[in-house]
Amino acid sequence: MASDSKTTRRKFLKVAGSVGAATTVAGCGGGGQTTTTTTESTTEAEDQETTTEETEEASSGDGSARLRLINGTMDSMDPVEYTLANAGEVTGQLYDPLIYNPEGTLAIEALIATDWSVSEDGTTYTFNLKEGVQYHGDHGEVTAQDVVYAWERLAASENSRRTYYILDDLGVQHETVTQDGSEQYDPGTLAMEAVDDYTFRIELEQPYHDALGVVSSDRMTPLPEGILGDIEGYDGEMEHGEFAKSNPIGTGPFQFEMWNSDQEAAVTKFEDYHGEQAKVSGVHWQIMEDTNAIYNYGMNKNVDAFLIPTSQYDPSKLSVENTDDRGRMTGSYGPVRNGDTMQYNGVAGLSVNFIGFNCLNVIKPARIATAKILDHEYIAQEVYKGRDVAGYHMTPPNAFPGGPSGYEEHASNYPHGYQETQIEEARAIMEEAGYTSDDPYQFSFTITDSSTSNQLATEMRDRLSAVNIEMEIKTAPFATMIDRRKQGKLDAFLSGWGMGRDDPASVLALLYPPNTDLENSGSVIEVNWVERGNDTGARTQAADAWEVINNNPRDTEEDTQARADAYIQMEEAMWEDVPFITFGHDTYQRFTYEWADIPPFGPTGGQRYNTVEIDAEQQPD
Repeated sequence: MASDSKTTRRKFLKVAGSVGAATTVAGCGGGGQTTTTTTESTTEAEDQETTTEETEEASSGDGSARLRLINGTMDSMDPVEYTLANAGEVTGQLYDPLIYNPEGTLAIEALIATDWSVSEDGTTYTFNLKEGVQYHGDHGEVTAQDVVYAWERLAASENSRRTYYILDDLGVQHETVTQDGSEQYDPGTLAMEAVDDYTFRIELEQPYHDALGVVSSDRMTPLPEGILGDIEGYDGEMEHGEFAKSNPIGTGPFQFEMWNSDQEAAVTKFEDYHGEQAKVSGVHWQIMEDTNAIYNYGMNKNVDAFLIPTSQYDPSKLSVENTDDRGRMTGSYGPVRNGDTMQYNGVAGLSVNFIGFNCLNVIKPARIATAKILDHEYIAQEVYKGRDVAGYHMTPPNAFPGGPSGYEEHASNYPHGYQETQIEEARAIMEEAGYTSDDPYQFSFTITDSSTSNQLATEMRDRLSAVNIEMEIKTAPFATMIDRRKQGKLDAFLSGWGMGRDDPASVLALLYPPNTDLENSGSVIEVNWVERGNDTGARTQAADAWEVINNNPRDTEEDTQARADAYIQMEEAMWEDVPFITFGHDTYQRFTYEWADIPPFGPTGGQRYNTVEIDAEQQPD
């Protein structure tokens, strides 16, 4: 949820009446994530598609091996500013929150905190910090005052794009002021304190069932107090641009080495790390987006692990040998083109792939007709070669009320063709709207230029031609696509969303109408499901359901059921108005050469690489 507005999700409810919450996108970066659509976020991440040259930064030269990976375009190293999941792949190595999700699982463990406690009413959280946790460089140790400073930046900095994390999702008590006709955060009023140097306490407005899930985000990482002067009371030790691009300071297992725009990035082992010391000397990412270039780079053994592009993927070469109690699959894949058999890691991800429509540009009959011609099973099995599971909801199966079985039971009610298409119905809808084969409705569909995305778009175009719709396929780099979407210049686009935790609200935020409005500076994804279009009861239904979710935050049976019912209401509102067509959920995957030992990742996809081991004698130069 990109947000330079200080208006939070709950404040929108007060301002907009009945009319956000993505976490860091679950990106495996160099490790891989099957998404060949575009994944956004807590996050917006892009397909890995464009050519670059082989780098000479493959090893550190100090006698120990460096982990070599592939990543996509990044935007910032500031934990409160970055919006691309590819940046999160790197910041995840640089920063430590108080608590975290080890190896991308949903478990929560202490990191900088040694322990924590929660008051009986569920509103007061107290964290005890580990003593002696050192920052990179000469910035000393972490104190509770640093946490206060960093969390205030998240809420108040003009550079923050995730204010809702602390003001809305976590819901730390705070005061507001009226500005430009709406309620905004009043800086310096967060109910948090440094009780002493190693004790930090916060007060929530109300209990929240996933408070620890929010705190585990790297958005909540401590920073040296006063290092930046972008909040009241601080002049700053360095300019924000320097911090965000070339000198980020954290406490993670690796420290920043370099980032060369859209070419490469690297981090090196932090010798004074407070946790498990890295077994590799560093990590290097070659930044690439062209799928053919990625495959050739991987086949030439210039990396230790990567995601095989779908265009080159052969499901018959996959052998899953074990699935653990967290759903993580391991096995082998191969032989690949160079003759090697690679290690395999996969897991059902907390993600969704979808087509988004600008509701102000594409009429509702055309959106519904497009939904009816899509064959979700065909897309999953033929276009994505079984790497996607056919999808009908924003919420992925593992996070859906009732789990995968609850997902399938409700999906069977999909009105636009469950496990089938409705071509005749689609044609009738367009004819009723006044369009014929001689005078078709027209809109454009923008994708990144990958073979898989092109295959999907071509299939759509051909099917739509039979229902009196002429769809033009356009391609653009993902950053360009985002800019055009925010300007309202896209008709429809291919994208996706990854969840950092299993709270459905972290993806259903996309269905809260104010979060879709390009006129809202805090918009999440600009499909403009707003009153300026042909308003319907479905839009109001989604907004009302979002209010129910926010008003029932406790981890009680009653609140849990109220939220579950509201989740369903939001999904069904999407089915009715079709601001999005959801068509699949990813299996996150990684393919690793035998000389690299990388622990399997969990459903959030991200992980720290300090536990990785490389056999330097086997690793190619």
